[in-house]
Amino acid sequence: MWNDPYITVTVHDEITGEAFYLDYCIVEDQISLPDSFGVVTFGVAVQMRRANKIEQVMTPSLYTFRSGVEDFIRCLARNEVTPTTFMDIVEDGFGKPVERQENQLVLTA
Repeated sequence: MWNDPYITVTVHDEITGEAFYLDYCIVEDQISLPDSFGVVTFGVAVQMRRANKIEQVMTPSLYTFRSGVEDFIRCLARNEVTPTTFMDIVEDGFGKPVERQENQLVLTA
């Protein structure tokens, strides 16, 4: 489940002066193991809203605890990470290759 933005940052383009918005959302997933229990995992969605254009990416299941994903999102927001640079951060930071599919990031094993 993709929640409302956890943090929204207003950024001004250095060249055009145009304002755009970066939304950082917590993504909650319930993973059920066969004949076992369920585990809640937390991922991140990043959305950039600029004029009439929206770019968004999402990667699920980065953390098994909410405080970890909240700390990660605060770091992303502090550095004004866009959907495009988010791919590199997830790949470098979590050591897994990332594929972009229809505005969604999917971690591959």
